[in-house]
Amino acid sequence: MKFDALHQQKSGNFCFCVWICSMILLSSCGDALSSLEGVEHAQHEHYSMRIIPDFARRGDIQTFTMTLEQDLIRRLSGQAIYPSEIRFGKGTSLRSFTMESQNAITAQVLISPLAEEGKREPILLFSTGHEEIEVTGTFWILPALSK
Repeated sequence: MKFDALHQQKSGNFCFCVWICSMILLSSCGDALSSLEGVEHAQHEHYSMRIIPDFARRGDIQTFTMTLEQDLIRRLSGQAIYPSEIRFGKGTSLRSFTMESQNAITAQVLISPLAEEGKREPILLFSTGHEEIEVTGTFWILPALSK
């Protein structure tokens, strides 16, 4: 009987040690992942853009003109300027986009009737080989007009 009680106590201690080691390992992995995200975001250069109009209504198809700042145009000079990704956020869908000029892009965006109203910060990403350049702007989603 003494052996069984001692064995149970040792196996209980072993399980407790395994549990503590697992928690330490998992928490350090989480730190590593958050550090990796920080490094990933640090590699992005950030610029801003002007969006006209700066609003859209729920349920509409809106055409936006996005004007890029001159610092970005200088940064990308000598390269073909095309975004690798365009995001207008949840509840929106990009239907088409056109490069109007070296510093202007026109995008046609469907705003869902269920899209959340409020401020949005669309993102354009430009890839330049080893890095990405992020361009952000601001527009607002307003309630639909009643008919």
